[in-house]
Amino acid sequence: MSCSNAPLPIFSNILICGAIPAEVNGELTALANLFNLEASPVTGLRETGVNPPLADNYRGSRYLKRRRQGSPAHRAGSQIARGNPSAALICHQCADKGWTTSYELRMQNDFLINGPDDAEFTVLLAHGAGGAMDSPSMTAAAEALAAIGLRVARFEFAYMAARRTSEGRKPPPRADKLIAEYGAAIERLGVRSPLIIGGKSMGGRVASMIADDLFAKGKIAGLICLGYPFHPPGKPEELRTKHLETLMTPALIVQGTRDVFGTRQEVQSYKMSNKIELVWLEDGDHDLTPRKKISGFSLADHLASMAEAVKTWASSLAP
Repeated sequence: MSCSNAPLPIFSNILICGAIPAEVNGELTALANLFNLEASPVTGLRETGVNPPLADNYRGSRYLKRRRQGSPAHRAGSQIARGNPSAALICHQCADKGWTTSYELRMQNDFLINGPDDAEFTVLLAHGAGGAMDSPSMTAAAEALAAIGLRVARFEFAYMAARRTSEGRKPPPRADKLIAEYGAAIERLGVRSPLIIGGKSMGGRVASMIADDLFAKGKIAGLICLGYPFHPPGKPEELRTKHLETLMTPALIVQGTRDVFGTRQEVQSYKMSNKIELVWLEDGDHDLTPRKKISGFSLADHLASMAEAVKTWASSLAP
């Protein structure tokens, strides 16, 4: 779809928080008219003071780097917050100064989506206890998986979503208290392609707790855990592995060798199901980040290795 004669790059059909400059409203309306969207794409003003990490992530993405600095649309980036949009339309100016539309990162019903809609597999990822769905580590993982042809959907548990509003910072519930929310996210996503569930840290743990029931019902094809929290940091005796001993779902755990939630030396002694494949990333921490001067690897190296491991593993799953 062409964005010829489009206004400044801006998001449409997405919630805005705080005071909205009149010129930004005008740009939104113009863009909505251009694509025959709702006449008033701004549908839900929120109180000021909302934490906007999602907007910050968008503003720093490669799709928006050509946005004119200081424009009303650019300034409005700090006011874009997570809401309940049906889609986020992102336009950017190309090198030839023409306009095109990018769908490589979009929102659909509270999900952040990366990758092609016609992918062989869809991967649903939940965030960790302390990082939102658009945290740098979640974004990097999603982009790496999308780059190998997977469709990746990210969502947030309610306690994390509440941190974006005036409700403030709430501690995460126990993992078992989030099972129903994960199940609801699966139903809400409503995928047609084979589904792989998983997540980072706590998100992967929650997914692992519901995997066998879903796998037995034919609702999922497998499980991916990025940095599984085998135990709390500094408490190796408090294992979270009992259900992993009998797991029947094909699973892949990608772990850094120096992850404080479970190092290679520790995990190698655990009893786990033969359905679980473990991939170790040398010197990686809980975010899979290595110390390049020590290991010789960069985070980009490890993300590429993670994605390649997922690709190889997924190819072995039964259709």
